[in-house]
Amino acid sequence: MSADTIPDETVDLLIVGSGAASMSAALRAADAGLSVLVVEKQDRFGGSTAVSGGVLWVPCSSVARRAGAQDNSADAHAYFDACLGPETRATSRARRDAFLREGPRCLDFLEGLGMRWAYGDGYSDYHEGEYPGGSVRGRAIVAPMFDLRELGDWAERIGFNLDLPPVMFQETVPLRSRGRTWASRLAFLRVGWRMIRNRLGARLVGMGPALYGRLFQQAVKRGVMFRSGITVRAFKTDGARISGAEITWQGTPSTIHARRGVLLNTGGFARNPRMREAWQPKPASVDWTLANPGDTGEMIEMVRDLGGAIDLMDASWWLPGTTLPGGIRLYLVPELQQPHGFVVDSTGQRYMNEATSYVAIGRAVYERQKTVSAVPSWLVMDRQYMEKYWILGQPMKTVPQAWLDQGIIVEAPTLADLAAKCGLSPDALKASADRFNGFARTGLDEDFGRGRSAYHRLFGDPLHKPIPGLGTVEKPPFYAMPFYPADVGTAGGVLTDEHARVLREDGSPIEGLYAAGNCTATVMGRSYPGAGASIAPSLVFGYVAAGHAIDGNR
Repeated sequence: MSADTIPDETVDLLIVGSGAASMSAALRAADAGLSVLVVEKQDRFGGSTAVSGGVLWVPCSSVARRAGAQDNSADAHAYFDACLGPETRATSRARRDAFLREGPRCLDFLEGLGMRWAYGDGYSDYHEGEYPGGSVRGRAIVAPMFDLRELGDWAERIGFNLDLPPVMFQETVPLRSRGRTWASRLAFLRVGWRMIRNRLGARLVGMGPALYGRLFQQAVKRGVMFRSGITVRAFKTDGARISGAEITWQGTPSTIHARRGVLLNTGGFARNPRMREAWQPKPASVDWTLANPGDTGEMIEMVRDLGGAIDLMDASWWLPGTTLPGGIRLYLVPELQQPHGFVVDSTGQRYMNEATSYVAIGRAVYERQKTVSAVPSWLVMDRQYMEKYWILGQPMKTVPQAWLDQGIIVEAPTLADLAAKCGLSPDALKASADRFNGFARTGLDEDFGRGRSAYHRLFGDPLHKPIPGLGTVEKPPFYAMPFYPADVGTAGGVLTDEHARVLREDGSPIEGLYAAGNCTATVMGRSYPGAGASIAPSLVFGYVAAGHAIDGNR
């Protein structure tokens, strides 16, 4: 053996990337007695899942049923179909049915191995009230709090966002009320107690770190092998079948043979400026993304070179975003739902339902951009908003001077002055404000229907009447905050079937090659039915891929 090589090795299932799909696939394969190796190109494991909100949108789950939530297959299918619209290659009937059928099974399987779940009660479906079958209580599944001490030394090898407070996802809603309701006070007490425990030596985490941490723990317990800093140079083939990968580790080449196949869970291309320019709507910029740094897209291109089909390359998990001093990128979701604010384009005209799904908001921005400049768009607010509510976790009774200096927020004594500072039409902005104020007083948004569904009211003010998310914008001074179509990852890529097999353009599978997560064209299409609609397909189709590798790819 040469000094500049390392020995080849053979495993049953090789998994490239280390997000949610990697964990569900590894656990299912390991439970069936297969040897599993997970390789990650970055120094730390976890991908987008480890830094996410850690939510899974899974209809008809036993987790929700135990909490007393009513759901059924007919409602789930009706709502899912309404959100997705007509079938496409990525959203075929077979893939839709596979997701809805295997999702609850995946959760139950993982729970049987030691995973713990909680119901995100009250985090309603994003288009409830708009489409049939939507759930007011929601279909969100989350992971309970997790103590990173249970991972031992492995905790330092996972790319957690440890700046997050120890909060469960559904607690973010009452916390926004800042102790003004009993639900909010109780949430603050729970979070405060966890923070005290962390000061005393615990390492409690919620959301994505809790979800990924516990999944990773179960995988390590079952002998799944993990290696970081490994890049895939090429696929190994046995005839027309993928049988492994040629890799590089610390500059040294090697080959990993995979008896049952290779699963790709390598992320999208949000951080690849060339691919964004080629495929995404314009203007496109890597400067707006909040995606995992590993979202560079090379595996999508490698599969395409192999003859694999791609789809939905213009889709992303959009959300309104901004950048704070120091280059800190954050998203604005609750901020758009709170009363006393509305969104306008570059002319000063309101053009969207500010309280709908954040993915739908991103799509609305780009649709508007086709006829009127809407990048950036502007969240227009007044003194009422700034005195009552927070922006990006900060009180706004006094706007930080650095924010004003850098134009993160613009302040003016009148709407006309605000329009002049922002380059908007004063007449159009006044007309938008007058019309919006009329809707706020009656509680009925006749233009865009803001406030008609449970989700529209989720981040509103529960003490504000008549509608938690509709309040007049009329008390000076006035404020405007520009925002951009940011994202937490792209949603298009390799085309797969209901078994998570990678497909060619003619629809035939590339045997031995599976894919799941953001490197694939999502089963969600261009929609976002509810919280966790990006991570759930990754987890579910990783589970599906492993099942096919175990049973049907010998």
